[in-house]
Amino acid sequence: MSQREGSSFLSVLIGLLSGLGVGVLLGLLFAPRSGQETRQRVKEQWRHSVDDTVSAVKSGYDVARHKASDVSDRLGETVHQLRSKAETSVDAVRENLKHKAEAIVGALKTTAEDLEATGRKTLSEMAHSNTSPN
Repeated sequence: MSQREGSSFLSVLIGLLSGLGVGVLLGLLFAPRSGQETRQRVKEQWRHSVDDTVSAVKSGYDVARHKASDVSDRLGETVHQLRSKAETSVDAVRENLKHKAEAIVGALKTTAEDLEATGRKTLSEMAHSNTSPN
Protein backbone atom coordinates (compact mmCIF):
# COMPACT_ATOMS: atom_id res chain seq x y z
CA MET A 1 0.00 0.00 0.00
CA SER A 2 1.47 3.37 -0.94
CA GLN A 3 1.89 6.14 1.59
CA ARG A 4 -0.92 8.10 -0.07
CA GLU A 5 -3.32 5.15 0.07
CA GLY A 6 -2.39 4.43 3.70
CA SER A 7 -3.00 8.07 4.61
CA SER A 8 -6.34 8.01 2.79
CA PHE A 9 -7.39 4.82 4.57
CA LEU A 10 -6.38 6.28 7.92
CA SER A 11 -8.38 9.44 7.18
CA VAL A 12 -11.46 7.37 6.37
CA LEU A 13 -11.05 5.35 9.55
CA ILE A 14 -10.64 8.48 11.71
CA GLY A 15 -13.66 10.07 10.03
CA LEU A 16 -15.70 6.95 10.62
CA LEU A 17 -14.81 6.79 14.30
CA SER A 18 -15.39 10.53 14.75
CA GLY A 19 -18.79 10.23 13.10
CA LEU A 20 -19.61 7.34 15.38
CA GLY A 21 -18.78 9.38 18.49
CA VAL A 22 -20.77 12.43 17.34
CA GLY A 23 -23.71 10.25 16.34
CA VAL A 24 -23.83 8.49 19.69
CA LEU A 25 -23.56 11.79 21.56
CA LEU A 26 -26.32 13.45 19.53
CA GLY A 27 -28.47 10.37 19.86
CA LEU A 28 -28.17 10.48 23.62
CA LEU A 29 -28.85 14.21 23.82
CA PHE A 30 -31.91 14.32 21.60
CA ALA A 31 -33.44 10.92 22.18
CA PRO A 32 -36.91 11.13 23.75
CA ARG A 33 -36.64 7.55 24.94
CA SER A 34 -36.23 5.79 28.23
CA GLY A 35 -32.77 4.88 29.52
CA GLN A 36 -33.31 1.24 28.60
CA GLU A 37 -34.30 2.14 25.03
CA THR A 38 -31.45 4.61 24.72
CA ARG A 39 -28.91 2.05 25.91
CA GLN A 40 -30.31 -0.55 23.49
CA ARG A 41 -30.18 1.93 20.64
CA VAL A 42 -26.62 3.00 21.53
CA LYS A 43 -25.64 -0.67 21.65
CA GLU A 44 -27.14 -1.25 18.17
CA GLN A 45 -25.46 1.85 16.75
CA TRP A 46 -22.20 0.75 18.32
CA ARG A 47 -22.52 -2.71 16.70
CA HIS A 48 -23.24 -1.13 13.31
CA SER A 49 -20.27 1.18 13.71
CA VAL A 50 -18.02 -1.69 14.72
CA ASP A 51 -19.27 -3.72 11.76
CA ASP A 52 -18.63 -0.78 9.42
CA THR A 53 -15.14 -0.32 10.88
CA VAL A 54 -14.35 -4.03 10.55
CA SER A 55 -15.57 -3.94 6.94
CA ALA A 56 -13.41 -0.89 6.21
CA VAL A 57 -10.35 -2.56 7.76
CA LYS A 58 -10.99 -5.79 5.83
CA SER A 59 -11.40 -3.82 2.62
CA GLY A 60 -8.16 -1.93 3.30
CA TYR A 61 -6.40 -5.22 4.01
CA ASP A 62 -7.70 -6.73 0.76
CA VAL A 63 -6.54 -3.69 -1.21
CA ALA A 64 -3.11 -3.82 0.46
CA ARG A 65 -2.79 -7.56 -0.18
CA HIS A 66 -3.76 -7.12 -3.83
CA LYS A 67 -1.26 -4.27 -4.25
CA ALA A 68 1.48 -6.33 -2.58
CA SER A 69 0.71 -9.23 -4.92
CA ASP A 70 0.91 -6.94 -7.94
CA VAL A 71 4.22 -5.50 -6.76
CA SER A 72 5.56 -9.00 -6.16
CA ASP A 73 4.52 -10.11 -9.66
CA ARG A 74 6.12 -7.04 -11.27
CA LEU A 75 9.27 -7.55 -9.22
CA GLY A 76 9.44 -11.18 -10.34
CA GLU A 77 9.10 -10.12 -13.99
CA THR A 78 11.81 -7.49 -13.55
CA VAL A 79 14.17 -10.00 -11.93
CA HIS A 80 13.54 -12.44 -14.80
CA GLN A 81 14.27 -9.74 -17.40
CA LEU A 82 17.45 -8.66 -15.61
CA ARG A 83 18.61 -12.26 -15.30
CA SER A 84 18.05 -12.80 -19.04
CA LYS A 85 19.97 -9.62 -19.89
CA ALA A 86 22.82 -10.63 -17.58
CA GLU A 87 23.02 -14.11 -19.11
CA THR A 88 23.05 -12.61 -22.60
CA SER A 89 25.81 -10.18 -21.59
CA VAL A 90 27.89 -12.94 -19.98
CA ASP A 91 27.52 -15.09 -23.09
CA ALA A 92 28.61 -12.19 -25.32
CA VAL A 93 31.65 -11.46 -23.12
CA ARG A 94 32.56 -15.16 -23.04
CA GLU A 95 32.34 -15.40 -26.84
CA ASN A 96 34.38 -12.21 -27.27
CA LEU A 97 37.10 -13.50 -24.92
CA LYS A 98 37.16 -16.83 -26.74
CA HIS A 99 37.79 -15.09 -30.09
CA LYS A 100 40.49 -12.88 -28.58
CA ALA A 101 42.19 -15.87 -26.93
CA GLU A 102 42.12 -17.76 -30.24
CA ALA A 103 43.66 -14.73 -31.99
CA ILE A 104 46.40 -14.47 -29.34
CA VAL A 105 47.15 -18.21 -29.59
CA GLY A 106 47.32 -17.91 -33.36
CA ALA A 107 49.66 -14.93 -33.17
CA LEU A 108 51.89 -16.72 -30.64
CA LYS A 109 52.02 -19.81 -32.86
CA THR A 110 53.00 -17.70 -35.88
CA THR A 111 55.66 -15.89 -33.83
CA ALA A 112 57.02 -19.20 -32.55
CA GLU A 113 57.16 -20.60 -36.09
CA ASP A 114 58.90 -17.42 -37.30
CA LEU A 115 61.42 -17.64 -34.44
CA GLU A 116 62.03 -21.30 -35.17
CA ALA A 117 62.61 -20.57 -38.86
CA THR A 118 64.91 -17.64 -38.03
CA GLY A 119 66.83 -19.77 -35.56
CA ARG A 120 67.25 -22.60 -38.08
CA LYS A 121 68.37 -20.14 -40.72
CA THR A 122 70.85 -18.54 -38.32
CA LEU A 123 72.21 -21.95 -37.27
CA SER A 124 72.50 -23.01 -40.89
CA GLU A 125 74.32 -19.81 -41.78
CA MET A 126 76.64 -20.22 -38.81
CA ALA A 127 77.32 -23.83 -39.70
CA HIS A 128 77.91 -22.89 -43.31
CA SER A 129 80.25 -20.04 -42.42
CA ASN A 130 82.28 -22.33 -40.10
CA THR A 131 82.76 -24.88 -42.91
CA SER A 132 83.73 -22.43 -45.58
CA PRO A 133 87.42 -21.50 -46.01
CA ASN A 134 88.46 -18.02 -44.96
